[in-house]
Amino acid sequence: MEKIRKRKILLVSFIVLFCIGFFIYKSNNHNYNLKKRMKIDSKVKMSLKNVFVSESTGGKIRWEIQAAKLAQFGKNDIVKVEKVKALFYTKDGTKVQIKGKTGEIKIKTKDITLSGDVEIIYGNEYKMSTPSLFYRDNNRTITTEDLIKIESNNFFVQGVGLVIELKSERVILNNKVKAKIFPFSEFKDVS
Repeated sequence: MEKIRKRKILLVSFIVLFCIGFFIYKSNNHNYNLKKRMKIDSKVKMSLKNVFVSESTGGKIRWEIQAAKLAQFGKNDIVKVEKVKALFYTKDGTKVQIKGKTGEIKIKTKDITLSGDVEIIYGNEYKMSTPSLFYRDNNRTITTEDLIKIESNNFFVQGVGLVIELKSERVILNNKVKAKIFPFSEFKDVS
């Protein structure tokens, strides 16, 4: 009787171990097929959607970045972004927003390159457009070598090449500057 009991326990143990081994084999094979079907890019180190990042110094926000998609490839220091918005603040708190279809952010230096229908909104008064721009974090400047158009309610300016110094709050157009100043409304006494 004791021998029969031991054989039954041995048989049940063998069946359980066989089933566990079979399930492990199937699950590993399934993961392989899943990876094969998904066509995972082995070069992508990290990929995120709807990303928001900010940096503050001394209790004040220096910049904020929002992107619909972010991807880092391999051991590269560069992060690629899509549909990106970045918000910077001048000394007096004026908001300077940049937007672009695509771009790159260097992780170590925090420098940003944007391209594709780039817009710069300076405060609530000026809207600028250019094909591409570059933000350098170490000196807090926004630059482009491309055609730049600046619009406000009072004027339209166009030129080639631009430098925005966020620290000193200066905007410099480099070359081929053309301006159109809209006439002021006549003062009317309504009394």
